[in-house]
Amino acid sequence: MIFADINIVDIFERFGVSLSFLVFLLWAVYKGFSWLGQNILLPLHQRHMVFIDRLESSIGEVAKAQAESLRILTEVLNYTRTLKKEVKHD
Repeated sequence: MIFADINIVDIFERFGVSLSFLVFLLWAVYKGFSWLGQNILLPLHQRHMVFIDRLESSIGEVAKAQAESLRILTEVLNYTRTLKKEVKHD
């Protein structure tokens, strides 16, 4: 294997500070994105899914309430029509 004979110290001596800085920068970016994903994005995603579940159930309750209101309004309209007919006949 090609990399088995290479010593890390020799690599740093050959390429100097710029390579070590690049390696450190890449490692820091990787760790930063890992932390961001674990501590920010995953909890945010989980809370969003809970919010959507609650929203779904709330919309279902609102739809039931609207259907009940429509039923009551229809009954009131029919009763009003009946009363109107009775008043015309008297």
